[in-house]
Amino acid sequence: MVGVDYLPLMRLQTYLGALVLAALVPLLVFAAIIVRQDVLERQEILERGMQDTAHALSLAIDGEVRSSLAVLETLAGSSFLDHGDLKSFHEVGTRAVSDMPPPKPAQRCTRGRRCANWQGAMDGGPSMMC
Repeated sequence: MVGVDYLPLMRLQTYLGALVLAALVPLLVFAAIIVRQDVLERQEILERGMQDTAHALSLAIDGEVRSSLAVLETLAGSSFLDHGDLKSFHEVGTRAVSDMPPPKPAQRCTRGRRCANWQGAMDGGPSMMC
């Protein structure tokens, strides 16, 4: 056979392997793209949820701060405080905060002590500030 280009014959297994690769490579690329989009979407949903939670917490904290500020402004205008009558001021303060929810446990300082204890000062006990 003169003049005919000689092409090496590939085995049947090689053809089948090439056919499988030709079918699987686009499928794997498509699957990788879909998985990446799903991960990005889940991350966006998680971030949006965290932002909503942070917003709700900030609104709750703002409400608590405004409530406490209103009580403090009321107490600051007390004439008992102006005249140094701490016992009467304490009674007014106790009535003013009686409708408020109970306070959370005292915050701890870096030294492991309570940061403030104004109740002790009225009872004759130690008043502690960090």
